[in-house]
Amino acid sequence: MIALKNFIKNFIVYTTWKDNDQYPSLIYNNSIFQRISEWSGFSWLRVKFWNFIAKKNKAFKGFYSDGINPTGNKRLDELFSIGFLIEENFLTEETFIKYQDIFQNKVDNYLNSNEYLDSNKKQIRIQLDFRPNEVKEFEDEMTRLMHPLVHEFYGNTRPIFRYEIDASKDGTDYRSAFSKWHIDRPLPSLKVLYFPLGVNAAPFSYIKGSHLINKQWQGFESFFRSIKNYSKKGNSKKTLMLADNVELPLTDKLKDNIVELNNLHPNTLYLGAHQGLHRKKPFEERGYRFHLSIEFTHGFSKYNLISSALNRQSRS
Repeated sequence: MIALKNFIKNFIVYTTWKDNDQYPSLIYNNSIFQRISEWSGFSWLRVKFWNFIAKKNKAFKGFYSDGINPTGNKRLDELFSIGFLIEENFLTEETFIKYQDIFQNKVDNYLNSNEYLDSNKKQIRIQLDFRPNEVKEFEDEMTRLMHPLVHEFYGNTRPIFRYEIDASKDGTDYRSAFSKWHIDRPLPSLKVLYFPLGVNAAPFSYIKGSHLINKQWQGFESFFRSIKNYSKKGNSKKTLMLADNVELPLTDKLKDNIVELNNLHPNTLYLGAHQGLHRKKPFEERGYRFHLSIEFTHGFSKYNLISSALNRQSRS
């Protein structure tokens, strides 16, 4: 019975995303169910349904207009108008200096380790592990400082932190799904990146205005929801990835709005609407990029999304 329940939950009711994330995803990770979903029209219907729900959330509603900030928080103006915001000197100097040294030592230790040096791979993307007591104070302070930026969307949901390093040993890069233009979700979804060491290699890139849920957005959302553009990768839960030979064709207008976040200073925070087009630009020279990926959809599920819509209805 447990096996049947998990099968229904993971493949029929909802596609489990990484780390038990239960926020609506683009596709089912089972190709058979995704094909049936597309053939029956359910794939289109579920996107319409979840956007109907998300639009009831006061803050998310701003992504369905012309980029007008509905929250009253001026710090969020650019998030709504162009799709992302940047804040420098995010942590206090004392906290920043303490943890900058911890992060730099962790990165240096990895880059000088046998695991890295003896690997045959020329490009590497991994998570660096920290003991909970090493980063608890840091994560608590980051959560506190991010709260004014995200509470309108996610309430008091506590985020999860991933400490990620990308490295190229020879200046080359492979065309992974992360280095291609893509969207994360078929409805509003925010993500935070924090750069404690700064970044000037393989910069994160975003297409301004692509976050607005309009006719143009529906076009590339449909592209990323089509099973013909995916292939199976490995045996993990996240088994379907963009096929190696597939990339979203960009119009001239989209190309003109590409922003590459080059030369970010240490202690810089990025908050982006990741229903918009973004990517990790491929490496063009030897180097590494270390950043924190901070996500709220681990704790904020589709049920929380429905609840936020119902609470808004009850107040109106």
